[in-house]
Amino acid sequence: MAAKYTLGIDPGMKGGWAVTEKGTGLFAGGGRMPTKAYGKRRQVDVIEWHRQLQALAGEVTTCCIEMVWSSPQMGVASAFSFGLAQGAALAFAQGYGLEPTLVTPQMWKGWYVLRKDKQASLDLCEEMWPEHEKIWSVKANDGIAEAALIARWLDSRKTNEI
Repeated sequence: MAAKYTLGIDPGMKGGWAVTEKGTGLFAGGGRMPTKAYGKRRQVDVIEWHRQLQALAGEVTTCCIEMVWSSPQMGVASAFSFGLAQGAALAFAQGYGLEPTLVTPQMWKGWYVLRKDKQASLDLCEEMWPEHEKIWSVKANDGIAEAALIARWLDSRKTNEI
């Protein structure tokens, strides 16, 4: 019987995606948000993302996406790019027939009692899944870490703690 997974998504050009096994909370894999150039700008490469997700054996049955929004400090181009990445994440999940749960950073980070600092997410993942230390030791993988924690957060809500 194939494993069932929850997909967590930290949207953005430097975000990431991860899957955790339903019922166990085990980290099953993930990656940085795949992007490609469209003219002078980069956007989410949904085709590559699909290829990466398909490389995992099992079925994604639930999905949770961090709900993001632009901030006044962002420029117009950055805010537009961020919005496109959020839209790509929503479309990607719906392409798998999933109705994603949207969660604010305050909600899922509050559940773990995490600060805003992304290093804290990497540290927690290393504590929870030490067998994947090589992933968590790379600062640029903070989007994968946050996506993994988002997926586990959703699973914990559905199974009353893992």
